[in-house]
Amino acid sequence: MSAYMDPEEHPLNSVRVEFMETEDVCSSASKKGKYSTIVNIDKDSSISVPYVIIPMTLGNHMIEVKASTYDSVHTDGVRKTLKVV
Repeated sequence: MSAYMDPEEHPLNSVRVEFMETEDVCSSASKKGKYSTIVNIDKDSSISVPYVIIPMTLGNHMIEVKASTYDSVHTDGVRKTLKVV
């Protein structure tokens, strides 16, 4: 079996991942509204995209990440509450 992957059989999708700014949380999105990065991913697979976040206050902070294909036809996102005690 060859390690070569035929691009037609396993096309890579370019996905734009956006990390949204959150009040009282220091991150790459701070003072910019959002931070975007492009990742390439195989069809029907997943990868992790790391972000450093530093909560500046105690309490609940809404963390939001959005992803879309480069042509913006397919989009998804997640919004979670980070509880800092």
